[in-house]
Amino acid sequence: MTAAQRQPFLDQLGAEIGPRAHTFYQFESIDAGELLTRMQHGVVPRVMLNLTRFSKDALSLQNRTQDTARGPITYATNRPAWLPS
Repeated sequence: MTAAQRQPFLDQLGAEIGPRAHTFYQFESIDAGELLTRMQHGVVPRVMLNLTRFSKDALSLQNRTQDTARGPITYATNRPAWLPS
C-alpha cells in the first residue's frame, strides 16, 4: 500500500480518536501504566496530530533516497535487496 493509499485511513484514525479521547486515554493510561494527565495533555493529542501530519509527510518521502556511507536509504516499507539480512 502506498503512502497515498494509506493517507485516508490514517487521517480518519486521527479524526476518530478525538471524539473518543476520554475513553482512549483512560485505556492507554491503564495499559501503559502512565499518569492519566500525561495521556490527556501529552500522549493522546500528539498521537492524533502525528497520524495526520506524518500521513502527509509520507507522500513526499515515499520516493526519496539519501546517500550515506552504508549506501542509499530508501524510506521504503519493504526491505531493499541490497540490505544484508
